[in-house]
Amino acid sequence: MIPVVSVEQMRKCDAARYNAMEGGSKALMQLAGESIFRAVKWQGPVAVVCGVGNNAGDGYVLAALLFEAGIPCRVFLLKEKFSADGRVFFERCQALGVPWEVWEEGRELTGFACIADCLFGTGFAGLAQGKAAALIGCVNRAAAAGARVIAADIPSGLSGDTGLGAPAVRAERTVSIGFLKKGHVLNAAKDHCGAIRNENIGIPLLGEADWLAERADLAGVIAPRPHHCHKGTYGTAALLGGCLQYGGAAKLANLSLCALRAGAGISRLCVPRSLMSAVGPYMLESTLCPLAETATGNIAPDPASLKAAMEGAAALGAGMGLGRYEEGPKVVKYLLNNFAGRLLLDADGLNALAVLGPEALKDRACAEVVLTPHPKEFERLSGVPAAEAAAEPGACARAFAERYGVTVLLKGTATTVTDGKRVWYCDRGAPGMATAGSGDVLSGVITGLLAHSRASAAAVALCGAWLCGTAGELAQARVGAVSMTASDTVKELPAAVRKLLEESE
Repeated sequence: MIPVVSVEQMRKCDAARYNAMEGGSKALMQLAGESIFRAVKWQGPVAVVCGVGNNAGDGYVLAALLFEAGIPCRVFLLKEKFSADGRVFFERCQALGVPWEVWEEGRELTGFACIADCLFGTGFAGLAQGKAAALIGCVNRAAAAGARVIAADIPSGLSGDTGLGAPAVRAERTVSIGFLKKGHVLNAAKDHCGAIRNENIGIPLLGEADWLAERADLAGVIAPRPHHCHKGTYGTAALLGGCLQYGGAAKLANLSLCALRAGAGISRLCVPRSLMSAVGPYMLESTLCPLAETATGNIAPDPASLKAAMEGAAALGAGMGLGRYEEGPKVVKYLLNNFAGRLLLDADGLNALAVLGPEALKDRACAEVVLTPHPKEFERLSGVPAAEAAAEPGACARAFAERYGVTVLLKGTATTVTDGKRVWYCDRGAPGMATAGSGDVLSGVITGLLAHSRASAAAVALCGAWLCGTAGELAQARVGAVSMTASDTVKELPAAVRKLLEESE
């Protein structure tokens, strides 16, 4: 696991380091600049673009090192304004004879092989405007023309806490200092950071961090299989959903297949009786469970058929294609009050829960509950605006999970998972996954894992996100982002599982 911190937490960690150093904050700035210099194979000429804060100080250290190494470079100032420490290193550049100028609009940077982005650091807040915005645009035009852009700590214009911001530099590589910040992981981070290399430079971790999951952290979710086993060894995953309006026979079949691909011994698809003939031809390895239905073709809150759906299931995923109808909340309430296994609610299962109110989670019998909302569904559940949940997913999801004793997987460019005590992120995935059915694939995979894994529900949810994200990356490499469908992700799940397990071999 890789620690991920907030900007404020990073400030405290920095202070603890430089307060213990001879030379204080200036010594830490020197180390930061040196680490950026070492982290990249620099090719001249290099443009070092500097703002007015301490991030610019890292740039002045870098420029001096480049100059001393014989690599042609030039410093571009946003304005002649310096932090106290930054001024010390700018004056060192002047003493060495490093060329510099104040950047003015119209001065393009397209003649430089590399551009070091030291304009803003992780402390930047708001949106870049005026001359700063123009300079960011200039850097991005140079990148489009072939210059390699290296961001110092974080691409300028991007929030260190949310990964949001426009305009923002698009870097080929980001050299993070200390620890990864949330802005390196969330929202638009992948569009701007490029490859990220973290340089700690001896900074201690103070306080509780969030965590970015790596493959090795998740391999144990799927246990090795002995020869002496059978399908019952790996549990039954029941998947409950579908309605006349949202039949999607092939889609529902994919949902059930995902549970098997994730390792469940048996996958049971539970759908309204009227969908049986439509779904049947697509079902090869899974079993079908017909459910009583309403006059509108939705699943009815009929205890006998819902009991049949739950019988013997170690995990049950509900809500995918369920529809939003008057009796839907009664179905979800029955599951909460009567299912004793691991229960995942997604899509219209979450919408039904929102109608019941999240307090219904406290009234459940003994089910271990996993909720998998996107920000808008989370808004309906929690009352937290979707934009706020997307910007600060860790804090928002954690508060909800802690209050109601559930595991929350909040969807986004990076997936956020929390059990109410800790927060984890998964940054696997691809733009081609922005297509109908991707959420259903995730639900099927997590339900399948929940059926057989002995890991915590949070670890299982995180593993499911990793598997789906990795499968999506493989699918996009095969078919391209534009034409990709959710079934392409399903086809790559076996390869994703192999990748996961190879790490532990």
